Amino acid sequence: MPVDISTLVLVTIATAIGLGVMCILLARFQAGMRGMRHWGMGLIGLGVGYALIYLYPRVGAPLLYVAWICMLVSMLAMYRALLRIYGGHQHRTLFGIVVLGAAVTAWLVFGVVAPNPLRHMDE
Repeated sequence: MPVDISTLVLVTIATAIGLGVMCILLARFQAGMRGMRHWGMGLIGLGVGYALIYLYPRVGAPLLYVAWICMLVSMLAMYRALLRIYGGHQHRTLFGIVVLGAAVTAWLVFGVVAPNPLRHMDE
């Protein structure tokens, strides 16, 4: 039975959001689950980012930037969860701010200041 790519993307979105909700519920009802709440929020953010990327062809380019920022923030939440699980608390907020600032600066530079001329060939 062949499965098209659209079905696989929807299954990925549903799986990420479902696992994220399950992680948050387990962290709430189970004592000693350090970092699971952040990991669940990261999975939900990842699923939302995938959904926004899936909707990009129908809506347009601004949604793509929102999707990538959502996915970047979800990865930072997962990084924070790993630090919390392994007990490292040093510079986790500063690292997240630096990574987010660098990504937004790179998107502004390569999207507005010096855009790629080949990117506009698809439009």
